[in-house]
Amino acid sequence: MKKNGFTLIELLAVIIVLAIIALIATPIIFNVIENAKLKSLENSTYGVVDAVRMQYMENLMNSADGTVDLSGDVKDITVSGEQPIAGTWEITNAANVADGGRGIKVTGVQFKSMEKYTCANDLTTGKVTCAK
Repeated sequence: MKKNGFTLIELLAVIIVLAIIALIATPIIFNVIENAKLKSLENSTYGVVDAVRMQYMENLMNSADGTVDLSGDVKDITVSGEQPIAGTWEITNAANVADGGRGIKVTGVQFKSMEKYTCANDLTTGKVTCAK
């Protein structure tokens, strides 16, 4: 008599193999998701830097006496994408790199989607980093 189908031992072996694969793959998948979220936050922070640059230029062109604010709160800036909920920006005009150099510096930038993280940029390299 010939039996068709799987034995209980064979089914348990398959379930154990699938469980091991799931145990290995789950942390990797969570790391990929976390890294994607961090990259998204970094890109949003680059958007904040660009928005500050645009606001500065618009205010400079519309200023009667040629003066504009050189610092402010990032939540007051209009950005495309997610609006930041915290952080500050500052435009520095230091003459040399030892004094910080020239450019736009954003610090403590937070977004509602991931409030545990704050983002900032490096004034000399322009690179944005986000950390818990």
